[in-house]
Amino acid sequence: MQIEAANGQRFSAFKVVSMTLRFFRDHALRELSHQCGTIIDNDDVRWVVTVPAIWNEQAKKFMRLAAYEVETETHILSLNFPNNNNNNNKFHFRQT
Repeated sequence: MQIEAANGQRFSAFKVVSMTLRFFRDHALRELSHQCGTIIDNDDVRWVVTVPAIWNEQAKKFMRLAAYEVETETHILSLNFPNNNNNNNKFHFRQT
């Protein structure tokens, strides 16, 4: 799937989502480090990606793969699929 930018350039949707997640991760780490007055690195944070439970399996897999593209150096990534009953279905993946 391709996404067209305002300037007419086309990009892979997967690349756009993974780059967006990477931007938020890097920004959060910079902000945390600034606010805490010490360096916070990726291993100091447990990242959780939350997606709607109503998404189909293909959409959930897309988000999981995009998150893994960003978090290849992270030991734990959690995906959270909240449902309408206020129960959270959490899946934790450990990379080896």
